[in-house]
Amino acid sequence: MSSKLPVALCIMAKLPRPGACKTRLVPALSYEDAASLSKAFVSDTITNVLEVASRTNARAWVAYTPAAREAKLRAAFGSDIARLAQRGDGFGNHLRNAIVDLLARGHRAVCVIGSDSPTLAPEALARAVEACDGSDRVVIGPATDGGYYLLGLARAHPALFEDIAWSTSAVAAQTLARARHLGLPVMQLRHWYDVDEPGDLVTLAQELRSRMPPGGYRAPATRSVFARLNVHLQEEPLVNVS
Repeated sequence: MSSKLPVALCIMAKLPRPGACKTRLVPALSYEDAASLSKAFVSDTITNVLEVASRTNARAWVAYTPAAREAKLRAAFGSDIARLAQRGDGFGNHLRNAIVDLLARGHRAVCVIGSDSPTLAPEALARAVEACDGSDRVVIGPATDGGYYLLGLARAHPALFEDIAWSTSAVAAQTLARARHLGLPVMQLRHWYDVDEPGDLVTLAQELRSRMPPGGYRAPATRSVFARLNVHLQEEPLVNVS
């Protein structure tokens, strides 16, 4: 029997502070409302991941930034999930270093996920855990904007993070091309979407009005905050949810 720890299912998250998170949702939302929505996204993602970890061979983690704000993160989201400070410069380095650090702690594989998909189907997470458990392959969850919402690896493979046009629509395609160049097998999960731009709130509104895609997570924290913001959003032509 392997002595390695379970697969690490790790959320990449920013501490939700006005003006420091989800700024592309401004001015459709105020900085304060964008931060409230970001906090709900992270809260729902943590709950989703903890539930998946409880029934799979996985342990839930959150990799947070800023690194000096662990106490505030614990106050915001509780202590039920293990915590790891993000390190390095730029998002690509944060992803790579989180994977390196968790593998170094003895996990048999790592799945890093974003915190901007509050309705992400739990079964997509469960499939990712199963797929990268004990297998040197690339497990990727492609996002509808051309990025990815999940990346699972049993080895760090630094080349997967080098010369990638981060925060563009080319991220997933470039990562897949790099995996092919390295000769790594790839498993792709179903497409999902991130809530990054004001227009993404339209899709979120549709889902929260019970038109959920099959298996989508109910996202109670996001649902609660969105209900409070709904009047404001209806007044914003760019994000008409009627």
